[in-house]
Amino acid sequence: MAQFLSLAGLAQTIAPLNIIGQGFNVTDEAQLSWYPAAFSLTLGTFILPAGRLGDMYGHRNMYMLGFAWYAVWSVVAGVAVFGGGDILFSTCRGLQGIWCALLVPNALALVGRTYGASPKKNMIRLPLTGPREQKFALFGAAAPTGWVVGAVFSSILAQLAWWPWAFWALAITCVVMIGAAFAIIPADELQPTSIRDFDILGCATGVGGLILFNFAWNQAAVVGWSTVYTYVLLIVGILLLVAFAFVEVRIAKSPVVPLRGFKAISGLTAALATGFLLSHIKVSYVLLLATLAFLIGQTLIATAPIEQTYWAQTFVPTVVMPWGMDMSFPSGTIILSNNTPKNDQGIAASLVNTAVNYSISLGLGIAGTIVRNVDMSAGTVLQGYRGAWYFGIGLDGIAVAIALYFVWRFK
Repeated sequence: MAQFLSLAGLAQTIAPLNIIGQGFNVTDEAQLSWYPAAFSLTLGTFILPAGRLGDMYGHRNMYMLGFAWYAVWSVVAGVAVFGGGDILFSTCRGLQGIWCALLVPNALALVGRTYGASPKKNMIRLPLTGPREQKFALFGAAAPTGWVVGAVFSSILAQLAWWPWAFWALAITCVVMIGAAFAIIPADELQPTSIRDFDILGCATGVGGLILFNFAWNQAAVVGWSTVYTYVLLIVGILLLVAFAFVEVRIAKSPVVPLRGFKAISGLTAALATGFLLSHIKVSYVLLLATLAFLIGQTLIATAPIEQTYWAQTFVPTVVMPWGMDMSFPSGTIILSNNTPKNDQGIAASLVNTAVNYSISLGLGIAGTIVRNVDMSAGTVLQGYRGAWYFGIGLDGIAVAIALYFVWRFK
């Protein structure tokens, strides 16, 4: 449910985006993009320290705490329509993402610590006979499922009732999940810890760098790169990320991203060479299929003619692209979890989800910048959208090339 509700929370401002904007008298698309971008920005950024906090203070405790505050800020986001306006709503979306960040890595860590490593380390098979593989696969499937459910029900409520009810319904669901977690999940077995064990300097530089870097791209879509503070924030963000890397390598005693966690990279290499999926298909082939799903879906939507029926090139990508997410996320998560020490399971879960959610927000900012510049060049709105899709095709092509390399390397 953590993965399900995190994607549902993202989708509830994407599908009914224009309806929500009308409630705040906002029609500028770049400004509207902040509604989903603020959520995915904080979700993707704060996942890293959230994993470490779970390792320190208990994954169950952080899981329930995340749901509690996720519910609170969901209520406030809906109430923003009565006063505070667009700025309060975007702020609430960011705060929703912060507390939602506690959910995903700690939920994955609970699965990893409950079921341990699979009997055949770094190997993934279908049918998924092991309970651990089944849970991770379900966790991956929850992402597109949550997005679709969140988009559908928020749209229904926005059209037939009132859009704030989508946020209040989410809050009610979070409260129910707190009760279920308290009753079902065993209490954490905590080891003695202190706030001094938390990498405050690494957290400050890492989170600060990620936020500023991402904010610069998303705000540039609103005000343009000619505005001085956008590229100043971008430069400061990059410098903070460099400082973060230095802190993690040379200074931190208990780093947010420990070097020992990166032995998962060697585990990934081993898994690509020996692991199997889909009845003895190597993981490298599975990753290739995932990247091809993204590439094919993106190409179809980018080249769809205006006069063509929805059920041709527009509908097909909605069926094809979820396969990319469903095949790539569970395998990556299991590989990282299998190759990370038990007391760092929260960090392992954080790395995958940081990449996914941070990329969502960053991608919105880059796409918004492309659309803005096409519009300024006297292009149409559709041409701007196509430009953003073509950029996505380029990224998909790079991913396919990387997957092909691994297929060749470990054939």
